[in-house]
Parts: sequence; structure tokens; C-alpha cells
Amino acid sequence: MRTSSSLRRIAPVVLLSLVACGRGEMPIDPEGVARYGAFRYEEGATVNMTGGGSASAISTAAVVLPPAGGAAAPQPGVAEPEPQGGAGPRGKKGAKYEVIEVTDGGTLKITCKVTSMPDQAEIPFNKDKEGCGHPGMKNERAVVDPATMGLANCVVWLVDISKGKDFEGELAEKGRTVILDQKGCQYVPHVSLVRTGSKLAVKNSDPVQHNVKSFLNNRATLQFNLMSSSNSLLDPSDETTLSKSGNYLLFCDIHFWMTGYIRAVAHPYHAVTGADGVATLTKVPAGTYKVGCWHEGMVLKVVQAGAEVTGYEPSADFEEAPQDVTVTAGGTSEVTFSINPR
Repeated sequence: MRTSSSLRRIAPVVLLSLVACGRGEMPIDPEGVARYGAFRYEEGATVNMTGGGSASAISTAAVVLPPAGGAAAPQPGVAEPEPQGGAGPRGKKGAKYEVIEVTDGGTLKITCKVTSMPDQAEIPFNKDKEGCGHPGMKNERAVVDPATMGLANCVVWLVDISKGKDFEGELAEKGRTVILDQKGCQYVPHVSLVRTGSKLAVKNSDPVQHNVKSFLNNRATLQFNLMSSSNSLLDPSDETTLSKSGNYLLFCDIHFWMTGYIRAVAHPYHAVTGADGVATLTKVPAGTYKVGCWHEGMVLKVVQAGAEVTGYEPSADFEEAPQDVTVTAGGTSEVTFSINPR
């Protein structure tokens, strides 16, 4: 039984959630509430972990209710880690990013490496092998160049930049439609970078049905859950508009090995490392910055009951401690992140 002091502590939060729900201001994912106690992501708010847990479990902001009855049962088929945030949406002290003309900016080369080769064993599928076109897949969570140990699909960014260049290239278009494909029973691209406010069209290139279920930053905040018929294309909608900065997690409730990530960003100093483990940021105003680095967990454990594959368990994501770097006008600076794949 809760003490009266506990009730007094929880009551305002519960009241807030009930009022907001009555106004239609927040979506509540019952699975997320039951499992994590969190009911809404709020950009710029403060993490409230008074009901238990670790402050490092959620690096973005969320309002958290104390878990009811202890830890919830795991979801069948897949046990996902608590992904870290690291969207870096607003620069210094929460200030909105300011676009300025950068006339003599520097270049920042960021390299992401592993300290040892992660498991490269093929991951077997437990259903729809013919429709997926193959019986399994290489571990797409750890794409490493064996010659250099460079790690692809690291998201890197300037954590504390408050002003600089505008978006360039494809990201220059506000509200751009981007396509997420489901091909070979994998999300393509596996990790992508988009501008906040982009609209997502969901394509299914496979002859089997999928569903794409997306959460923002953690499994407590459901963004959308769409059925995706074979060989189809779903046009963008309000649901699939990525209006908040953050890490959009992708899952399929039909094929549990399918995971992917879309990082929506509010300033252009973000990049995803290529096959060589390198990303480059250009036109960086001269100054000293903190550089952030995120990568998904590199292990996807296959769960078996005898010879039958019953599920898949990804390891926890990596969010490395930010590194300081000084960028000089017209110069090139370098930062290297070395990650133990565990």
C-alpha cells in the first residue's frame, strides 16, 4: 500500500495526465505506461525519475509515473533496450537554433570505430523466409569495415551549437517527403537522418505483409502503428509527420528482427557515418564544441526454445560521452570515437 506522502507526490502528475487526455492533447500508449510508467515525451522538459529508475535510462525528456506492480512482462518475440536520445535539438541551454551566414567556417571530420570485431554471424528468420527472399540476414546492427574497424551508422552531431549554417541539399526542403522501405524484411535505410517536420511515406517492396510501429525516443511514446500490405505504398499522413526532434524507433510486430532508426533533427550539424566509419561536418563556425555520438546496440541475440527461434533480443544502445573539439576558421579538425561492441 502506498503511503499518503507517495499519493501526494503522484497525484498532481496523474491529474495532469487526465486533464491533458480529456483535452485530446496527448496520445497514451497503454503498453508503454504498463511497461515503463512514462506517458508523454515533452521536448525541453525535465526528466522526473522520482518513481524509480535511473536518470541515464532516458536522455531525452519525459514525464514518468512510478511503475505499478514492478517490472512489466516483456513483449513476446523481442526485448528491446531503452534507446538513448541525443537528438541535440536546440543547442545551448535550450535556445532555438539561429541560422547565420558562415563565411569562413571550418571542417570537422568525425570517425567512429570499434575496438574489436562484433559478432558477424547470420541471424536466422523464424517466418516468411520465402517471402523475405532469404532465410536470414547479416547483422545490420554492426556494419564494420574490417580493414579500418570503421563503424557505419553512427549518428554524430554538435551538441551545443546555437547558430550556424542553414540546412543544405535534400534537407533544405521543409516538410520533405521521405520514403521508408521494407525490403527483404528489413527497413531500408536502416538508419537515416531527416529534418524535423519531414513527412514519412511507408513502402513495402516485399510480397508479405508488414506493420511499421514507431516510437519517439523510447517505447513509452507511440508515434504511429500502420499495417503495410505487400507491394504497397502508404502516403504521408499527420501520424507519419516527424514533427518533433528525436530518435524515431522502428519495429515490426510480424517480423521481430526488423528494427530501424530515423533521427529527426532541428539543426544541420548532424551526420551518419558511412561504410568507412567517417562523417564530415562542413561550414562549422570557429569555436569550441562538444561532439555527440550514438549507435544502436550491436548484438541481436537469437532466442531459441530447442531448435525453434522464438524471438530476438537487441543489446543496449551506445551514447558515448561527448568529446570537446576546437574548430578553426578555414581549418580541419578531427574527433574519433572508439566503441567497445560488448
